[in-house]
Amino acid sequence: MAGGIRRWVAGAVIALLAGVGGSANSRAQEPVFFYNNGAIRYTEAAGVYHYVFPCKQRESAASDAAVKFEGICWPVVGTMILKSAGSEMPKAPVAGVLLVSAGVVHFGPIDPGNSGLIPDQHPGEVRFSYLREKSVAVMESALGTLVLKLRPVCEGCTPGAPSADPARQAQVDGEYAELKESLTDYAALAKRVKERAAFLEVAIAPKTEPGMEDVAEAMGLYAAMNERVAPMCGETARACVRQYSKYEACKKDDLHAECGVPPSCEATCALTETGFRSLNATVCRTPKDKASMLIPDWSAAGERLRAQQKAYREKMAAGTIAAPATPTIALPKVGTQRMDFMGKPIDPAAGCTVEEGYALAMMTASTQGVFGQLGTSPAGTALDVSRISGGVAASNLLSKVDPVYPAVAKAAHIAGTVALHVLITEQGEVTNLTVVSGPPLLRAAAVDAVKQWRYKPYVVDGVVRKAETVVLVNFNFGGPPGAK
Repeated sequence: MAGGIRRWVAGAVIALLAGVGGSANSRAQEPVFFYNNGAIRYTEAAGVYHYVFPCKQRESAASDAAVKFEGICWPVVGTMILKSAGSEMPKAPVAGVLLVSAGVVHFGPIDPGNSGLIPDQHPGEVRFSYLREKSVAVMESALGTLVLKLRPVCEGCTPGAPSADPARQAQVDGEYAELKESLTDYAALAKRVKERAAFLEVAIAPKTEPGMEDVAEAMGLYAAMNERVAPMCGETARACVRQYSKYEACKKDDLHAECGVPPSCEATCALTETGFRSLNATVCRTPKDKASMLIPDWSAAGERLRAQQKAYREKMAAGTIAAPATPTIALPKVGTQRMDFMGKPIDPAAGCTVEEGYALAMMTASTQGVFGQLGTSPAGTALDVSRISGGVAASNLLSKVDPVYPAVAKAAHIAGTVALHVLITEQGEVTNLTVVSGPPLLRAAAVDAVKQWRYKPYVVDGVVRKAETVVLVNFNFGGPPGAK
């Protein structure tokens, strides 16, 4: 590199390192799904990952828009040193997604306002070098020099925890080697990434399945899901999964029915993206899990809860039954993210549990149901806090900030709804935000937006009170993200 460029690169490296932690403690690569999209995930630290995945860049956010680029993507932070009239002009570091294909190196920033800051380049015209001591890549071309660093994606990481481990440098070296290979032998790398990202390993074992302490509804949901999973598994695993499906189907209407000895086998099945989509399920995985746990769709259960609560409210209004002193359906306490079947808080450190899906159904149904509208307070909840429905909260909304669609999520075609449990203060500010559910790569954007929303104070009998509710933030390719 020329002397001037070298000085700018040194400054760019410092800027990148200031905004992004170093490479970290890691395990071997593992395939995951970005909520229905295949990816390779490298674990850098607890809850911190690097990703590489097949992706498409469309002409617009619409799902039917023409594909502009299709290639392999990496979340990165990059800065461009442009050559103009014989001088070098550095740009500020920008977070985004680097897409490499056979014909283009394209940078898509997270913030649309930064679009165009880093121009497209042709892979054949790029000279690649790797600064190992800083874990930074340098791509030089006639347009300028692109300095970039693989961007750690936090999904449940501990703020302030170390993210660099020199003992794991070999894995990081390998990741940058793949980035270099994408420029010199794109077809080979793309084939390998797509093959590695094509399967999701899911575990079926006693701890992933409902038991006698769970609700009968869980048995029915898991029985139906496992019946669909079984044909996707190998012969031995298929037999195990069907044991669970048969037992759960027997228990779905009566937990005390005589169904024989509960299954105790363990199996791991590799699901294709198409197979996973067909299940209409979500996955849960923690650093302690060797494979992902499947969670069936509990949305119908939430709808039934809402219907039950509506009927209950109508009976109370008609005077056919007396209003209880406390709700008969377990409700979450203020600031609590999830509750189990018995109404007790779920320990986030406990790993994935059957209660996860049920907790979401309970939370969204209860906070938007009859008890919130009546203003009753369950035991343990502050009496100056009212539970209100999503509709009531929306009618009191004074101003809102739309979330920024994360570029890495958009490139991976991740869409979905993030559910947030929030507390609205007497001043109308949003506090105590906790994520109930939603694609991990969309959660931070939803939280960042909703915490800036402002509401009219909630008034009950002339008294201003705090209010808690569930806010649903929808991300889709058919339009801008926003509240449902």
